[in-house]
Amino acid sequence: MFNKCLTLKKHYEMKRLSYKFFLRGLSSGRGVIYIRLTINRKTKFYSIGIWGTKKEWNEKQQLFKKHDSRNAIIHKYKSRLDNYIFKSQAFNFPASFPEIKALLNKHGHENDFIKYISKKIQERKHEYANQTYRTYITNISKLQDFSPQITFTDITENFILRYKKYMIEERRNNKNTTNKSLSILRTFVRMAQKDKLIHNNPFENITISKKTARREFLTIDELKRLEHYYNNTQINSHKRVLRYFLFACYTGLRFSDVVNLKHENIKNNILEIKMHKTGEYVRIPLSKKAQSLISNTKTKGKIFDTISNQKTNITLKKIMKINNVNKNISFHIARHTFATTSITIGIPIEVIQRLLGHTNIKETLIYAKVVDTLKQKEMEKWDNL
Repeated sequence: MFNKCLTLKKHYEMKRLSYKFFLRGLSSGRGVIYIRLTINRKTKFYSIGIWGTKKEWNEKQQLFKKHDSRNAIIHKYKSRLDNYIFKSQAFNFPASFPEIKALLNKHGHENDFIKYISKKIQERKHEYANQTYRTYITNISKLQDFSPQITFTDITENFILRYKKYMIEERRNNKNTTNKSLSILRTFVRMAQKDKLIHNNPFENITISKKTARREFLTIDELKRLEHYYNNTQINSHKRVLRYFLFACYTGLRFSDVVNLKHENIKNNILEIKMHKTGEYVRIPLSKKAQSLISNTKTKGKIFDTISNQKTNITLKKIMKINNVNKNISFHIARHTFATTSITIGIPIEVIQRLLGHTNIKETLIYAKVVDTLKQKEMEKWDNL
């Protein structure tokens, strides 16, 4: 046994591969952790994409000081390298840089920004509204389309500007969509900063502005035209879609809420629902117009026989054309119509805020500005007399 230990010790002394973790590039006070790999006096460097400062780094231990979450990643790399060294000696095969790099790339998902964010979003899924979760997943997919492999060190100001250019020129995203995606990327970056995986702030010199989109809505006259059409049309597909579209116009519900609305959500003509997008609870007293669209023959299950959002919007465009409503229509216009009509008929803005489930009254006041703009435009007709 003693001879065997001596033989093993001698074998380790003959190893041809060594490595060291160190901090590199400290001109700005911070750097990236690299692995220096040496085989037969030939040296190559491999970045693991973790940022740090000289003050945080313990050069002797090749780890960050104190109990730092970044050390777990370094330990995993060390374990893989130690395992590789042991196998190369035990089975007497020569170590090679390409082989080691492939090994580190294969298992080094800790340096993969996309995998890190995907895992984070899954872990915190219960904290997000369904719409927020879907938006995050969509934006992760968009990032992958732009660059399939992204490390933490890739996330620089230049990377963000190239991503922005990609969205505008290749994906043809409008200004609001582009800025929304940049805002979500910034959220992802802040997660990594909190875990000390990104040390700098790549968004420091980047401004994300938001252009207020035009909020299209139906006037009271247009709404009455649709009500008349609903009561008289013989086209079943149109009647089917208008039934839940008009209900949304009378209540301010989003498409996702209308789709999932059940008879159990309505008690004594008061609608109680947890909003699908925000998770906010709202109570909406139903007007007689809204009540007339609910079937009295059913007491359980979903209230409306809906089709997909896309097909609903296609049908709505056809309906609008028939009724001479020349506006860019989608289902969400129903929510805007509820808000603007409520303001027009004199419902207090604080009440409308609660009915819409807005957490901030500023969101509701946008509709008030829209109505004021409409009033101003109408009053200009006096100048033509």
